[in-house]
Amino acid sequence: KGYPGGAAYCAAKHGVLGLARSLRAECIEHGIRVITFLPGATYTPSWEESGLPESRFIPADELARLVVDTATLSSRTVVEEIVIRPHLGDI
Repeated sequence: KGYPGGAAYCAAKHGVLGLARSLRAECIEHGIRVITFLPGATYTPSWEESGLPESRFIPADELARLVVDTATLSSRTVVEEIVIRPHLGDI
């Protein structure tokens, strides 16, 4: 989602999404799954000095668990895109 002051960041995220959709279409016949994760603010060391409470972020271990769980589904199943946001909304 676009937001003021974030044009370059948003353009890069949208570009990655378009790339993933193209790769998914190109690779499907080879049994290769392409999964796009679109996480909101995830608590990592880069946010420690932000002054924002940790409770406003997605815990990194929860995002990691989601990635592993999604990637280990059977080969008959594909999750194409996951949008995950902090419970209280975007930062």
